[in-house]
Amino acid sequence: GLGGGPAKAPSQALVRAWEGAFAGPLPEPKAAEVPRPLPYGALFRPPYGRRTLFIALAWLTLNAGYYGAFIWLPSLLVAQGYTLVRSLEYVLLITLAQLPGYLLAAFLVERVGRRPVLVGFLGLSALFAYLLGQAGSPGEILLFGSLLSFFNLGAWGAIYAYTPELFPTALRGSGAGLAAALGRV
Repeated sequence: GLGGGPAKAPSQALVRAWEGAFAGPLPEPKAAEVPRPLPYGALFRPPYGRRTLFIALAWLTLNAGYYGAFIWLPSLLVAQGYTLVRSLEYVLLITLAQLPGYLLAAFLVERVGRRPVLVGFLGLSALFAYLLGQAGSPGEILLFGSLLSFFNLGAWGAIYAYTPELFPTALRGSGAGLAAALGRV
């Protein structure tokens, strides 16, 4: 305490008061059921095969879209005649839209659901990636690039929340790991 004395543990009276708040004896704790291990191959058989395929494709497209856009965009802008400094400025401004996209997805996954947010954000990412590819002016590049950035990182927020829910505990790490690994291909 402040007086320099030892800190006191909860008193026995307090513990008895808590215990007395319950009618009768407390039930004995039950051991949690240990999940039965499943073989890795279960990821490719019903009912998990379709889930594994869907989420692996989602990770693959999300990674390809993100890294394709943000690694190659400065070079593509230079190839269109922008200076390297200007193209890096554009990419910096575009990537600033990622944080609000991630935050919006984090908000929506609890209210709308993980799958609808993931599908919606992936679809909008694809739309704005296409429009960015068609952009002809600096304003269009910044607008469509920012919207791509916003929805793409929002999709990341949704996919991280959604992926583990597709698999039972015994396959959760393997399923999520496989999907993320295939995304890195």
